[in-house]
Parts: sequence; structure tokens; C-alpha cells
Amino acid sequence: MRSGITTGTGALLAVEVGWKPSQVELMCSESSVIGSWNESMRAGTFSIHSVKELRTGDVIFGSHLPLIGTTTTQLANTRVTAQFSAAGATAIEVTAVAAGTAFTATSHDVTADKWASFLLSVQTGGTKIITMSALGTYDTETLAIAALAAKPTNEAILGYITIKATSSAIWDATTDALSAAEECNYYEGYGVMSGGITVYGQDDLDAMVAAGLTTYKQGFTIGTSAHLNILGGIIEWKAYRD
Repeated sequence: MRSGITTGTGALLAVEVGWKPSQVELMCSESSVIGSWNESMRAGTFSIHSVKELRTGDVIFGSHLPLIGTTTTQLANTRVTAQFSAAGATAIEVTAVAAGTAFTATSHDVTADKWASFLLSVQTGGTKIITMSALGTYDTETLAIAALAAKPTNEAILGYITIKATSSAIWDATTDALSAAEECNYYEGYGVMSGGITVYGQDDLDAMVAAGLTTYKQGFTIGTSAHLNILGGIIEWKAYRD
């Protein structure tokens, strides 16, 4: 384990450790965010354990995975705690297991043999929203995820799913089930879905180039999330490896 202190810049920030971490813990003084990233999570994400000041309007605590609702054509969530700040008011909303949020007929259909992504988010009152990627015609899941919809204003992201329609027919948003493993994948939502932690080592040239590193190093980057990387803010970190 190694630990240290660095100063936020608001821009992508590289922290050299000397080896590629399997887990990173952070505490940002300006927002009082405490949380972590580990190698089971996607690059650029960050799980928030606690926060005293919202910098981007809303967060969920911990990680969260969407699931099938009361029918196989609905998307739902398990119990989750989120914090919202909207219209000058701050509220804590604890959302219990949802009955399920239905897809919208026609507008959520996926073209035969193509992919789409669907974002699941929650409003302060507990209402769930499903937002589709710009198209339902992506050739690969990677392209569908790259087109993941932006978070609606004053909502918290609960996660997202990707769907591939069968080769012979559309995926019908109102009749086709989410249960077929070959056409539906589930991905966790975190307090920070982008602009979080990305680790890099010998095999991560793209991450090193993005961080502006011209010589071989190993460590992690802190992205541009306003919860984690604030200009002039003190960031305390701990890095671990297996």
C-alpha cells in the first residue's frame, strides 16, 4: 500500500505509484467526498461512500445494478440511497425495490441484429426514468455504450443495460423480455460514472497518453469529476495492489 496527498487541478491528474493499483481510495477536502475504486469496476468510475457537499447536483452512494422488474419487460432497481440538490433544496431519498419501469413503445425498439443502450436514473421523488441511446442501430455493444445517454438533470444514475436484438426481428420494447442472456447485459451505476479513477501500467498506453505521460510510469489518474478533482483542493489517496 502507498499513500499520499496531491492538489486538484480540475484537469486530468496523474499520480505515480510505481506499480499498477488494484484499488484506490480517495478523500477530497473541498467536497468532503470519501470513496473508492477497484479493479472490478469500469475505468473512469468511482464509488462514493459519503459526501457533505454536492458539486454536480446528485450522487448515489455505493454501487448499484439495475435488474428485471415485476415483469420481464420492465427495468427496476434494488434499494439504493441517493442525495439530490435541486431548486435550492437538498434531500436524501432512499428508494426501495421498484415494481419496475416500463419501456416506451416503438421509441425504445432496437433494430434486428443491432445494439442499443438504456440508462436507468431516478428523480428525487423516486420516479425511475429509462433513457435510450441516440440510436438503436449500433453494430457493436461498445458503440452502443459509447452512445450512452447523458444523465437527465437533477437525477442520479442507477446503472444501464445494453440490448442486442435477434438477427431476425426487432427487440420490441413492449413485448420482448430482458431475460435472454444473449441479448441483454447489466452494468452498475456509481456515484461518479465518468471522470473518476483510471489505473495504468505497462499495457495501458492509451491511459498514459491521455494523462500526458511521455515516459513509462505506473499509477492512476484522477479524472475531471467535480466531486473528486477541484482546482486547489487537497486530495488524500491510498493505493493498493494484490
